Amino acid sequence: MTNRRSLLLEANEAAARLREAAGYDDLSPVDIYQVASDVGARVLFVDLSMEGMFSQGTPPRILLSSLRPLARRNFTCAHELGHMVFDHGSTIDELYEDDRPESHQPNEIMANGFAAFMLMPTLGLRSAFARRFISAETASPAEILTIATEFGVGYETLINHLHFTLKDLSEPRKTLLLKSSPKAIREQLFGPSDAVSLALVDLKTSARNIDVEVGHAISLPAGASVAGNAINHVGEYPTFRLFSAVAPGIAKASFAGKIINIRVARYRFAGRAIYRHLEETDEQDD
Repeated sequence: MTNRRSLLLEANEAAARLREAAGYDDLSPVDIYQVASDVGARVLFVDLSMEGMFSQGTPPRILLSSLRPLARRNFTCAHELGHMVFDHGSTIDELYEDDRPESHQPNEIMANGFAAFMLMPTLGLRSAFARRFISAETASPAEILTIATEFGVGYETLINHLHFTLKDLSEPRKTLLLKSSPKAIREQLFGPSDAVSLALVDLKTSARNIDVEVGHAISLPAGASVAGNAINHVGEYPTFRLFSAVAPGIAKASFAGKIINIRVARYRFAGRAIYRHLEETDEQDD
């Protein structure tokens, strides 16, 4: 076994232990901010040009750039939590233009692997494809984005994990999928839009919570009903209902016997993560 493989195996095992301790099974998406809070970390969004930072202390702190895309912040939170779990000491991650690059540093390999397996458990991902009667190799860009939404990760992040780590996606198919993008998928499905991002939610989702920001679009299955003022209905399509996130708060979407929380934060919210969905955020970190 190569050193890299052994590090990833250790990361996978650590992620599985923490998922279990936090009350999650091997299939479900996690609320990474709640998990971090449960193990004693204080998570803050800050208006700084970086990816993230872990600072030892009492309490330990995870700082995430509010300037980065929401899915990127989720992964970075899990990455910094990995540094905490493995006792790597205080760290800072610089700004990356694209997806987080591969590193040859053992601590970074472990933190990246921990984040990937924490957010995208192998059984959970494979179950998500199986429930939809597709595979990673046959999935369309929209189906990939739907599963990325389910697990709270980026489109490119999911593709790279499926290819490089799980080996469920061939090089030619990876290359083809990466020629698309969430913006292209959004325009193909719904036409030109000013939406910052799109959350695609279908009947097969296992997510309990979908996190978005004001200005994001949310696609729910046809027939879905919504309670709450955080999102507005903006369009009807044969198999989708399109909504726009308009105010901080939590809306409840109901369909197929499920109730899902659509949690809306201010665009580029800065402050403690636990306050990001409050309609008024006067609390300040001390």
